[in-house]
Amino acid sequence: DVATQTLAVYDLARFTGMRRSGIIGLRWDDVHLAATTPHLVVRQDRSGQTKSTSHTVPLIPDAVRILREQAANRPDRAAPDERLFGLDGRSFTQNVRRACNRAGIPPDQRATLHQQRHEFVSLAREAGVPDAVIREAIGHRDARALEGYTSIETALAGRLLSAAMPSTSSGGGNAGN
Repeated sequence: DVATQTLAVYDLARFTGMRRSGIIGLRWDDVHLAATTPHLVVRQDRSGQTKSTSHTVPLIPDAVRILREQAANRPDRAAPDERLFGLDGRSFTQNVRRACNRAGIPPDQRATLHQQRHEFVSLAREAGVPDAVIREAIGHRDARALEGYTSIETALAGRLLSAAMPSTSSGGGNAGN
């Protein structure tokens, strides 16, 4: 059903860092769950136009689970070049808006699909995944591309700095500075 597919698209963005157009444009022959490293092949750019190049998105277990659920609901006669999701960008956005309205979630408190992409980058960085790997997974070639995707939170910065520079004080330091 449409609600289940909408939620799957939303969750897949969080677990892959993919753009809406990339997820909605996925076809069954882009899904490689039986590979040694399960992955997706993304062949479309932001506008949905076919690109001459593609990139591979490695899949974490949560993304594999979502795709297996989609496969379990796949019609028996679905062609390999058929889309995974029966949604386009506009219908996806409308479905999310309607669901949020029904749930009473104000517009300024709604997480967008692109925020899920940011969340993926932030969680990957916090887990120590090298930026080059993250860039490859989300389809960016420019090393500066991730700068706009994440800001290190104060708590994370504190943990990283504390781990890198253990305290040398004997407890009698000047805490007021």
